[in-house]
Amino acid sequence: MAWIKNLLAIGILTAAGFSLTLTGALYLIEQDAKSYTIASIKMGESRPYRVYLPSDYKNSPDKNYLVIYTVDGERVRNSSLAVLSGRMVAGQDFILVAIDMMGKRERDLRRTGAKAFGRDTSGQSEKFLNFIEHELIPNI
Repeated sequence: MAWIKNLLAIGILTAAGFSLTLTGALYLIEQDAKSYTIASIKMGESRPYRVYLPSDYKNSPDKNYLVIYTVDGERVRNSSLAVLSGRMVAGQDFILVAIDMMGKRERDLRRTGAKAFGRDTSGQSEKFLNFIEHELIPNI
C-alpha cells in the first residue's frame, strides 16, 4: 500500500511541475505578444489583433516562417496555448496572428442566408474573409 501512496505523490508532484512549467511558458508567450489595430474599410471598423513571434525571430531576419491566422484573439490565454502546443506538435516555430472578435463572432463567422433550427442566423462572413485576405494579410 505504501508504494501506491508514493506513486501517487510522485504523480501529483510531476503534474504540479508540468503545470508550473506550462504556466511559465504561457506567461512568456503572452508577454512577447504585440497588440495592433487595423482600420478596415471592408468591415467599416477598426479591428484589434495580436501577433505572436517566435523567440528566434529577431535573430533570424532571413528565415521564413509559417503564418497562422486565428480568431478569438482577445482570449490571450487560448492564443498562447495555441502557440505553445503548435510549437510542440509541429516541431517548428511559426507566427500567430490572433484576430479579436470584439463580440461580433456570429456576425463575422456566419455566411449570409445561414439558417439554424429554422431561424435566420445570417452573418457577414464574406466581409470578414475579404478583410483578412485584402487588408490584414498584406499588412502582416
